[in-house]
Amino acid sequence: MASKIDVYNMALGHIGVSSTVANELERSPERVICSRYWDTCRDALFSYKDMEWKFATATVVLADLGDPPLGWGFRYRYPNDCINAHEVMGETGRTQPVALRPKFDVQYEADGRVILTDTPDAVLRYTKRIEEVERWPSSFVEAMGYRLAGLIVMPLKNDPGNRKNLLQLAEQFVQIAMCASLNEGEPDGPFPSIYETEIHA
Repeated sequence: MASKIDVYNMALGHIGVSSTVANELERSPERVICSRYWDTCRDALFSYKDMEWKFATATVVLADLGDPPLGWGFRYRYPNDCINAHEVMGETGRTQPVALRPKFDVQYEADGRVILTDTPDAVLRYTKRIEEVERWPSSFVEAMGYRLAGLIVMPLKNDPGNRKNLLQLAEQFVQIAMCASLNEGEPDGPFPSIYETEIHA
């Protein structure tokens, strides 16, 4: 299993830096630069094109905050570890066809984000921020290595030409990781059409 340090060194190798990072406490320029871009790069990959990464998909019962604004029935707390909110479900926690899914909106308030919906006892299906690299699939680790390399190549090597190549490679490896994730599991379905649903209601 890979670690954060492994991904640092993978990215450094991609840009042609021979020195490596030994631990997260060292003060080397390589460690400082990798650490500087890490969180942004990671969260961008988790939220890439609203992809629902299987290993990072979670559900949670939302905390009702009360006092919803006009036009909405409920106001819920946005989970701290949520990267992308995909679907609000009822208390059964079962996903629905897109056309039948409850509407929801994410709004920003002074104390943070909230989720507005008309669904009582709402359950959120979302992409969860997984900080432990050891829990990432190998294809996701590879994609992260190239994305991080594309960000650190300028401050460490000042090589704009290589930056473009690295970002193109990152895109290719992200697509591979997405395909691997999509091939996991067996989705619900086939869902009935709206017409069939109304007939049997």
